[in-house]
Amino acid sequence: MNTLARNTDRNELNSIKNSIPGTIRDTCNSTQFIIDQAYGKGEITQIEIAKGIQVYSFNLTANRAMAINLDFIPSHTLQFIFGIKGTFLYNYSGNTEPVMQQVDTLQTAVSYSSNSALTELKITAQTQVQLSIITIDLHTNTSAFKSEYTLANNSELKSIVSEIEGKDYYFYKGSMDLIIAEKFKSIEAIYMDSNNITHSLSSKGAYFIILAKEIQKFSKEINQIQTPGSLLKEDMKNIIAVTDCIKKNPEKDYLIVKVSRETGLSPAKLQEGIKSLYDVTFSHFVRDCRLDKAEDLIKTTDLTISEIVYTIGLTSRSYFCKVFKNKYKTSPTNYRNKTKLTQLNYS
Repeated sequence: MNTLARNTDRNELNSIKNSIPGTIRDTCNSTQFIIDQAYGKGEITQIEIAKGIQVYSFNLTANRAMAINLDFIPSHTLQFIFGIKGTFLYNYSGNTEPVMQQVDTLQTAVSYSSNSALTELKITAQTQVQLSIITIDLHTNTSAFKSEYTLANNSELKSIVSEIEGKDYYFYKGSMDLIIAEKFKSIEAIYMDSNNITHSLSSKGAYFIILAKEIQKFSKEINQIQTPGSLLKEDMKNIIAVTDCIKKNPEKDYLIVKVSRETGLSPAKLQEGIKSLYDVTFSHFVRDCRLDKAEDLIKTTDLTISEIVYTIGLTSRSYFCKVFKNKYKTSPTNYRNKTKLTQLNYS
C-alpha cells in the first residue's frame, strides 16, 4: 500500500537541539521536533514524500528570538521555500559575506548550497511563523517526482538547475503567490480527516502539486517569462483585503474603477496583483467568486436558479447558465439534481 514514506533517521531533526531545546516524536508518516515551552510552542515536521524529496513544515510561536540551524537539510539540495504566515529571515554564512534575506507572508523563494556552510532561519520574539521548505536532493534520482507530476520534458526543473550550476550558494526571492497558499490550506483541511491513510495519500498528492507549481513559477521568473512585478508589500496587503472582501460578498458591484478609487490602488495595480495571486483578470476573479457562491447556494438551499442569479449580483439567467456550464461542465439544474442524488445515496 502506498503511503507517505516516514523518515527513519531521527538524527536529522535531532540536530535542531543544537539550536533550541525540544523533543522528537514519530508519527505514522512523519517525524516531528516539538520545541521546548521555554522558547515557545509549535513543531517542525519532516515528511519524505518520495526518494530524495522531503517536506519540512514549520509551525512556531516564539517566546524569544530563535536561530534554527538548518544543517539537517543536506547540501546539494534545492530548497523551495514558502512563507505561509509571518515574517522570518533566511541567513547564509559561507565563504562569502553573510547573506540575510527576509521572507514575508505568501512569499516564495528558492535556495541552494553546495557546501555545508551555516544556514539558519531567524525568527524574532513574540511572533508566529508558518513556512514550508520542500527539498529536492540533486544527487538522488528524482524519477519519483517526474512520474508523479510530469512536466514538459521536466524543462522547468532543468532551467532552475542550470541557473545554480557552478554556484556555492544561490538564493532567489520570488513574488507572492496566493494560489500556492490555497494549496497549503487544502493540506490543513486534509489533516482534519481522521483517516491516517487518507492523510498520507492526499497530502502526498497535494505536496507534489505544490512542488510542481513552485518549479513552474521559478522557471518562468528566472527565464523572465514572468517577473516578480512592481507591487509593494503594502499594495499586496491591500489587494488581498480586496479579494477577501469579494469572496465574502461577491454579489456587490465591483467595477474596477470604483474599487480603485476606494482602495487608492490604480486599476493597473489591481489587475497586476490579482493576476499575480490568482492568474486571472479582475473581472474573471469576481465572476469566479460569484460562481463559487452560486454553487454553494445550489447545494445548500432551495432557492430557484433565477433567485440564485440575483442573489450573486447577476441579472441575466442565460449568461449565468452559460458561465456556470463552462466551469462545472453541466447546467445549474443538472448540478443540483446530481447533488441531491448524491446526498440521498449517502443518507
